[in-house]
Amino acid sequence: MAARNALLVALVCALAAGGCDFPADPPLKAPVTPPAVEARPHIDSAAALLPLRKGVGWVYMAQPKFMAPQSGIAWVTETVMGGTLYHRAPFTYDLNPVKLVLVLPHCMRQVDRGIAFYDAPFDTLREAPRSPRLMFVLPYPAARGAEWPSGNAPNGPFGMTVTVQAKDTVIADPAGATWHTYRYDVRDAKGERTSLFIVPGKAIVRMQRDDVTIHTMSWIGL
Repeated sequence: MAARNALLVALVCALAAGGCDFPADPPLKAPVTPPAVEARPHIDSAAALLPLRKGVGWVYMAQPKFMAPQSGIAWVTETVMGGTLYHRAPFTYDLNPVKLVLVLPHCMRQVDRGIAFYDAPFDTLREAPRSPRLMFVLPYPAARGAEWPSGNAPNGPFGMTVTVQAKDTVIADPAGATWHTYRYDVRDAKGERTSLFIVPGKAIVRMQRDDVTIHTMSWIGL
């Protein structure tokens, strides 16, 4: 036992004299920086729900039911009726060689809290064209579940009602890009629904109803 202890003492002394030949400590890892996450603008921060001004246009694809896709551009134009400035941006598709379908009402206008849509003034018997009639309003900004008309009114003109069905809904366009959108459900007096998915300040990126789906592929002037 004494000999063994002496051997251990000698080994320790030798290591102390010659230095310990242990492998060096592994290098410290560089601090990991988490990938930057792009901050998404708040869904309610746009100056207006839609940019209604000359020079803006939306390139779209219409997919009617049981028909081949059709493409078009909806350019924003100005028109004055009854002394009031309105804008038009017609999204259309050909149902057959003699019938052109207008997906949204005839014209629109920025109002206090959203975009109002109006029908066309068909009265041609008067010297001055009458003002178009209000069809419905898309409120913006608005809370999820908000409705138009609000309050005690059961429905709007022509039996139209609007519901903010969802906010910050993520949808993908045909090219695979994803967008955070408001979803509005517009119902007429017959209960038929049109769903509008809107990127505030940019575009209606999708319009969906039973007979047709409209996809906005890109925009011009924004």
